[in-house]
Amino acid sequence: MTKAVPNMGFAGLGALGSALAEQIEKEGNLNAVWNRSPDARLPFANRGINVEPDLRTLCARCDWLFSCVADDEALLSLCRTIASAPQGPVLHISFATCSPAATLEARTCLANAGVGFVNAPVMGRPDVVRAGQAGFLLAGPEDNTNQLRPFLQRIGARVHDVGTSVETAATLKLAVNYLIATTIGGLSEAFNALADIDSGPDLLLDVLSNSPLSSPIIQMFGRNILGRRFRPPLFDLEMAQKDIRYFTALSERNTGGYIAEAVASHMKRTLAQSATPIDWSGLAEHLFPHSTT
Repeated sequence: MTKAVPNMGFAGLGALGSALAEQIEKEGNLNAVWNRSPDARLPFANRGINVEPDLRTLCARCDWLFSCVADDEALLSLCRTIASAPQGPVLHISFATCSPAATLEARTCLANAGVGFVNAPVMGRPDVVRAGQAGFLLAGPEDNTNQLRPFLQRIGARVHDVGTSVETAATLKLAVNYLIATTIGGLSEAFNALADIDSGPDLLLDVLSNSPLSSPIIQMFGRNILGRRFRPPLFDLEMAQKDIRYFTALSERNTGGYIAEAVASHMKRTLAQSATPIDWSGLAEHLFPHSTT
């Protein structure tokens, strides 16, 4: 039975995962962490958090195991290891952006081992998470989500209850990232169209920021694009490319995925010419050949 104050573990200490683990450390009982690469573990070890040598050992040390992994393959591999561990957690909470099919497979895999599964894709980049402003799309069995919801409300700004279907949360997160990516692509094309007009792109962002179209997304990414603030990445474009690929696989059945294909084309061209990692705000950097940021 889960303790009143569960021991918490975290697996997957990438940029976003580390930010989430830090929030859990501040607000909960973070007992242990694990990550494939040693470098990401060091800050937690320096603060006295147990750093486990492997995932099975981590499973034995926690009641709730949180994770934030890169893709479908990583999520399923992690869940198979949890399911086969001699002593596992009561509940696994995934913050990752994955496909609905993989999320459902993960739930089934863990259910067969008697481990609960909650899908809570996070909305927010590492800086947003550390500021306590992240959102979560919470889905899973009611008894599990009822236990988890108050804790997520402490580490973030908003918890969106989206029902018991873990696939629904996965689909919603892909749709959110798709809409953000189309906004970035649209802004990039519009700014580029005004490049020959003196202060044209700046004037457009000012108009948008003072119109019914204004939104935090347009303002934040608009400023990033105008300033070519694409490096270092807060959300790597290659990860965003994966999300668009998952979304396209869903949307093609219903809409044809025409706009998604255009966004994917921007991403492909930019990544082909980029020698260093780039933030998804620069997904159409290829339109700006003189960008050096």
